[in-house]
Amino acid sequence: MSQISPQEWYENFSVVLSSLFAQHLSAIKTLGAQTISPASKHPVLTTRQALIEAFSKFETGSIESAKRLVAAAELTSDSGAVSPDTAEFQFDGIEVGRGHACMWGAISRVLAHKQANSFSSPDATLADSWFGVAFLIFSQSGETTMAGRVLQEWAESRRLFGDEKGAELLFEAATCSFLLVGNHQRVSLVANRASERGPVPMESSFFLKRPATEQESRVLSSVLGARNTHRFFRALK
Repeated sequence: MSQISPQEWYENFSVVLSSLFAQHLSAIKTLGAQTISPASKHPVLTTRQALIEAFSKFETGSIESAKRLVAAAELTSDSGAVSPDTAEFQFDGIEVGRGHACMWGAISRVLAHKQANSFSSPDATLADSWFGVAFLIFSQSGETTMAGRVLQEWAESRRLFGDEKGAELLFEAATCSFLLVGNHQRVSLVANRASERGPVPMESSFFLKRPATEQESRVLSSVLGARNTHRFFRALK
């Protein structure tokens, strides 16, 4: 961790990301975007289910079917980013729903190997830009824990592509966000990941279609950092 306070580090980092991705965020809220990505029912839930089914196809050796399901997840998440379903996040609000759709859209794009050479690349066709937009939405909504979760998945995505410098910077930003909300369990997990290489030696419960056990939660707090996700990612290349 650098010498400046986590609050200052986080705020400075947020300013940088806003300069890179605010235009993308504005674009997905336009009428033109709604024409391209019409509204769908429960887009976040549907996206997640498509990714789970894609993993199941991968496990049975049906790689092409898995790729088609990942592509479907990407399209559905775009719908949720442009037109959040008000019924899906009734208590959190549509902006939080939009943020979740953007995050899962980014994860879908990572699995589809749509990643920029640099994490700071504002290209709306690639995962990094969607991670950036998701971070801005959660940060602006006061959802600091979810903003940190986005940064954590983003860091793991950079590691999947062999970008250790980008991963380390994003892990540091995630650490700051979790420090700000006093989530010391996630602080410990993320800080440890910054100095590690490769996946966490544990399976993601998300792809196993069940909640994480208490032991798993103490070791793994991301989807993209898991051992089975790394296998899945490599198979989809």
